[in-house]
Amino acid sequence: MTEELFLKDAYLKECEARITGVELLKGSKAYIELDRTIFHPLSGGQPSDEGTISSGSMTFRVKKAIRQKQADKALGQDRSWRAPGRRHR
Repeated sequence: MTEELFLKDAYLKECEARITGVELLKGSKAYIELDRTIFHPLSGGQPSDEGTISSGSMTFRVKKAIRQKQADKALGQDRSWRAPGRRHR
């Protein structure tokens, strides 16, 4: 289950998180699942947060955050993010 840090502090700008899953889609799009997140998901007609997830020289641009079952996922574009278990900012 994803720890939803945005519920505790809506003004957080960064945190460390671990990728717990990756779902590759067509083209360069992918969903990534995190163990914790500051991205508020799409809900109740409100748009989701957008931003970036970075690790070293790699950056994953988050276009949409969603809540699915018991996990929050971030949708973005970058096929190089295939390493569940690594820590990212």
